[in-house]
Parts: sequence; structure tokens; C-alpha cells
Amino acid sequence: MIRILLVAPDHADLNVVPEIRYITGKHKTTVLNGQVTIDDLYVTCRYNDFDVIHFASHAGVDQIQVGDELKNNAYVELSDGKRLTPDDVAQLVRMSRASTVFFNACTTGVMALYLVRHGATHVVYGNVDVIDRNAWKFAAAFYDALVNGANKNVAAAFMVADSGDGTYGWVVSPVHYQQLVDANAYMAAKRKSTWTLSKWQLVLLLATTGFSVITSLLALVR
Repeated sequence: MIRILLVAPDHADLNVVPEIRYITGKHKTTVLNGQVTIDDLYVTCRYNDFDVIHFASHAGVDQIQVGDELKNNAYVELSDGKRLTPDDVAQLVRMSRASTVFFNACTTGVMALYLVRHGATHVVYGNVDVIDRNAWKFAAAFYDALVNGANKNVAAAFMVADSGDGTYGWVVSPVHYQQLVDANAYMAAKRKSTWTLSKWQLVLLLATTGFSVITSLLALVR
């Protein structure tokens, strides 16, 4: 069972009820709903470990002029206009030992790229404006796949759930990516051993590596 922290602050224009009902009905879920503050999040993450921190909220990126350059300031909204910065979310990830962050929120790619370099292994994010009435469907398909067949493999679950329309994206930590490359290099050197890859290990490597690695894998598993 997946341990999920579901953060769903009240917003008058968002209906997060279907998302909350579905996720809580399938997984071990701690829900922060209604008036959600930064203090609520810090206390929850300090005293609990999670596999996934899931945000169902508004988000975006403000551009601020800094000297001659524009700086992107990404954020996730909490209650009463309060905002979480990328560093705030990264601290929550480290405190709760979460490996994955799921943003069911608009335009969270900048936030995602920051997080995989500051503690998160995987981040699922919204590429564009996410349509509220449909948002729960992708989340439901993702979490179903994560425990039914994907064996907690985030890359595999994302590819099973994603429709391919560009609404959602997935990024992986460079450190984790390098570990996969190193593991593949080691396996290639041990081709005559009896050790083999599972199908979901193959899926993850297919999703994160290039054609040359794919060719090596196909030779390995024959």
C-alpha cells in the first residue's frame, strides 16, 4: 500500500472531492484539506514518513526581473493566498522521506525540475493548465497502476496512466538516472550471468535512457 500525503487546500473554483475520495479509498492516505497552512505541512512531514506527497491545488510561475534577466518563481498555493516555494516543498520531501511528488496542478514543470535536484526521485507534474473536472482521472489511473502491476514503479505507472496529450509530465532525479546507467553498464559486463531484468525495470530504463542503452538491454535479456 502506498503512503500518501494528500494536500488539497480549499479553493472556490476547484472540486477536489472526487480526487480525495478515490485516493483515500485505495491507499493509506493522510489528508490536509480545508484551511491548510505551511505549519500544518511541516508538522505532518516532521512526524510521518510518506512515499508520495500529492498536491491538488493551484500553482504557477511568476516572472520577476532581476537585473537584466527574468527569474522564474514557481509556487503552489495553500489557503488564504499563502504559497509554497520550491525550497519549501523540497524540505517537506526530505523531512518525510518521500521519493515522489505529484502535482495535480497547472504549469508545475519549473517546480518539478527543481525538486529532482533537491531531494525528490520522481516528480509528476502538470505541463499546461489542468482542466479541473478531469484532473482526478489521471491521478486515479496513476495510483491504480502504481500498485496493480507496476510494483511501485513510478515511471511505469506514469506511462500506463498518461494519455499522451501533453497535459502531464514526469521527471527523474539525475542521481537516480545515473544509478540506472551504472546498473546497466554493470549488467552489460555480466552478460553471461543468470541475473535478469524484470519487465518494469526494463520499462523504467526505456523511459530514461537512449537508444544505445535499449539495444544493450535487448541483447541482455535474450
